[in-house]
Amino acid sequence: MTVGGKKLVVKFKNLQGQVIPVEVEKESTISGVKKALAKKMNDDEKGANAKKIHAAQLRLTHKNTDLGDDEVIGEVTDVEDDFVLVFVGDASKVPINVKFHVFKGTGVEQTSLDVNLGDNADTLKDKLIAASFGPQDKSYTLFFKGRPLLAKKSISEYGVEDGSEILVGVIM
Repeated sequence: MTVGGKKLVVKFKNLQGQVIPVEVEKESTISGVKKALAKKMNDDEKGANAKKIHAAQLRLTHKNTDLGDDEVIGEVTDVEDDFVLVFVGDASKVPINVKFHVFKGTGVEQTSLDVNLGDNADTLKDKLIAASFGPQDKSYTLFFKGRPLLAKKSISEYGVEDGSEILVGVIM
């Protein structure tokens, strides 16, 4: 970890031994560091088969101690050549909050629901029915950025993340 003023270059090492340097503010919380690391990892992994990594999937440890999201990275370590280990967990169980919109004759109704990145169109419809939002059957299509969500693909495969908006499309 290199100290230079208010910035740190944190050296993260994954289980494959790869070192991923990320520059962050010395006062950054571990939560913020995870977001910067996830962005760097996603920027480095290009291609059709690249899986998006979400900050919530990451677990960081330093000297065999898990780092809590509220801890400040500059207080954890600022020693040259120090490493923080990165563990990437299962994305399917990562919780996010998504907004749903349905067009009705009187305008647009919306609701927010907590879902998991591993959910697909069918599980989202079940959650919408349980929340009494939108049609109370499954005879509609969910759309994200103009693309229909399919029952076989998880929402993470479409790039849905925390705060995303999904349209409930009722086909008449």
